[in-house]
Amino acid sequence: MSKRIKIYVIFFLLVLLSLLKDDFTPDYLNTPDASFLAPQNLSVSRLSTVLTNPFFWFCSILYTIFFILIPVYVLYLKNELKPAKWCGIALSIAAVALYASIFLESKALDVHLIPKINRYFHSPIFTLFLVAAIKIKTR
Repeated sequence: MSKRIKIYVIFFLLVLLSLLKDDFTPDYLNTPDASFLAPQNLSVSRLSTVLTNPFFWFCSILYTIFFILIPVYVLYLKNELKPAKWCGIALSIAAVALYASIFLESKALDVHLIPKINRYFHSPIFTLFLVAAIKIKTR
C-alpha cells in the first residue's frame, strides 16, 4: 500500500474515532459514561475514580493516545521526522494538561476549559492542520 493511501486510511480512521468522543472522554458535561465525575455524583476525589472505574479511565487514556500517535504517524509517513517529534511532544503536553485539569476538580475548568480542549483535541483538526502546514512548507 502506498504512503498516500495509508495516510488517507489513517485519516479516515481518525475521523471515525472522533465520532466516539462522547463515549470515551472524561468530560462529564458531554460524555454520559463520565457522569460519575460530576461534582454532585462524587463523594470522594476524582483521582479515586481511577481505582473505582479503571476500565473507563483505561479506555479514555487509550483513546487520547490514539489522537497523539495518529498525527505523529501521518507526519512520520510523510518523512517529516522533526515536525513529527515536536507534534508528539505538543500533543502529549496538551493531553497531560487536559487530564490534570480534570483532576483539579475546578467548576470553572469543568465548564469553560475542559469541554473546549476535549472537542479540539479529540478531533481530526490537528491532523488536518499539520498536513496542511507541511504541504505549505514543502512548496
